[in-house]
Amino acid sequence: MDDLLAGLSFLHELRPTRYFHGNHEARAVGLCHSGNQVVAYAAGAVMSRMHDELARYKAEIIPYKGMLRESVRFLGGTAFLHGALFNVSAARDTAETVGSHSVFGHTHRVAIEAARTHGDAIGYNIGCLARLDMEYAAGRRQTLAWRHALAYGEFCETACTVNVLTLSPHYRLPL
Repeated sequence: MDDLLAGLSFLHELRPTRYFHGNHEARAVGLCHSGNQVVAYAAGAVMSRMHDELARYKAEIIPYKGMLRESVRFLGGTAFLHGALFNVSAARDTAETVGSHSVFGHTHRVAIEAARTHGDAIGYNIGCLARLDMEYAAGRRQTLAWRHALAYGEFCETACTVNVLTLSPHYRLPL
């Protein structure tokens, strides 16, 4: 419940116009159909509270479908998505897969990598806005690379400028 309330507070501070479901929301949606009625009720309550908060801001909720186009939104030719790849070259691989500049967060690490293409494509991995001391990851060396970042910039019909600001190890809203 504490995590849910913190997340709702976070949404209130940001007032997003678009919200990308990620792998964790996809897991909660799946649990809404659990055979365990307590689990199904709890997952449904969490998703309902989150969607009610997003409806207050008329935010578009983008489904999580991995790397499929329906999970991607473009601003000025730059792709924005939750992300689905999780290797150390996820920024490069995402830009190559999408075929354009791409901004995402899924892997919990900050990275900027050029795609291996003749076209102009750069992947911007902005890490996560989650606690970095999650118990399940305490014994994994890779978690030492986890960071927070913020992507910001300007866009028009034909172009988007992306800047990345690393916020680690702590962040606070409003900035």
